[in-house]
Amino acid sequence: MWIGIYILIYALLATAWWQWLFLPATIIIWSLQGMAVNWWAHKFGYENYKMNNTSKNILPFDFIFWDEAYHNNHHKHPQKLNNAKRWFEWDMGYQTMRILDKLGIIKLVKKPIIVEA
Repeated sequence: MWIGIYILIYALLATAWWQWLFLPATIIIWSLQGMAVNWWAHKFGYENYKMNNTSKNILPFDFIFWDEAYHNNHHKHPQKLNNAKRWFEWDMGYQTMRILDKLGIIKLVKKPIIVEA
């Protein structure tokens, strides 16, 4: 299913034949990323929050998975844009969104976070 979605995205956005050469890399990279997050993040790492699941944070400084390595933080607060919690955690995905917001490419909307009691 995902490979079909990737092909559709390429069909919609590719403007030159050579861009299709990136399709195999896209399939491999996102498959590995999905495996790493959904397997490693439930087996290895540390927890900021005690949860009723096995989610863990994989890396203290997430420069590889663009915030997906903070899986335990995400399970605790899935609605937050910034998944970094501790002083040493740095969410590259969130920092990129902030830059894109400042450039006017996207608009970050500040919404109150509703925490269940």
